[in-house]
Amino acid sequence: MFDFSCPWSWLATERLFSLLDDRPDITPDFTWRPFLLDPAEFTPGRLTRLARILRDQAAEQGLSFSPGALSEPAPTVDAHRLIAWLSSRTDAEPAVRYIFHARFSENRDISDREVLTAAAGACGMEPERVLPFLSGKLLAGHVSADHRLSARRGLNGIPVVLAGPYAITGLQDKPVYERLLDAAATAIRADSHD
Repeated sequence: MFDFSCPWSWLATERLFSLLDDRPDITPDFTWRPFLLDPAEFTPGRLTRLARILRDQAAEQGLSFSPGALSEPAPTVDAHRLIAWLSSRTDAEPAVRYIFHARFSENRDISDREVLTAAAGACGMEPERVLPFLSGKLLAGHVSADHRLSARRGLNGIPVVLAGPYAITGLQDKPVYERLLDAAATAIRADSHD
């Protein structure tokens, strides 16, 4: 579970991708579940503290962080709709990374159709296929339903990383994610032998 306006989701996603680059023994099958952050979470004092922490955390991962990206929360329903739509057609990872980069490194408006069309282009999708989708509301109900389902399950913080039967909430260090993946791989192998 994640939201494109959540910097912790961005950093967790990049940590996982970096870890998976070094783990050819694991072939992930991502399911991108939306969570819509409450704009009230972004108070001015909190944003100032977060900007310093995020700049340092991003730099440790070789990422650039634009403090202006926290100035106001971005509407993310269309970005989540796009990822759900792409996921049914292709690997949406390049689009997820593109949107996060646009938001947190370039401080771009990720509700803008031009940004979202370019994100879909990172997955090889032609603008003439993407623009009609973005012009409608298809999958908006899916995004809302996924968000409500998470709330009913008591999941009220992000990011949440699910791997096999295990889950971790919040931004974690790479060794924690590595242990999660190892435990999930072991559980999946054990299930396949039963």
